[in-house]
Amino acid sequence: MLFSPPLRKNPIKTLDLPIGGKVYSSMALSLVSEFVNIVNGVKQDGNGELLDDTSGEQTIDLLTKCRLK
Repeated sequence: MLFSPPLRKNPIKTLDLPIGGKVYSSMALSLVSEFVNIVNGVKQDGNGELLDDTSGEQTIDLLTKCRLK
């Protein structure tokens, strides 16, 4: 949803642009990670690292909440 519609042509001749920019940019992964954390109010632990989700259930829950908001 953040990377639609695909941005393929230069120069840009439309205002219909993806919110997240190019899906293959160097910032795409960090953009998605920060978005998920902000939407869900995820806090980092004291070391600046996120806590592990060993089962994957919390990850699925966080992504589902992002889609609903």
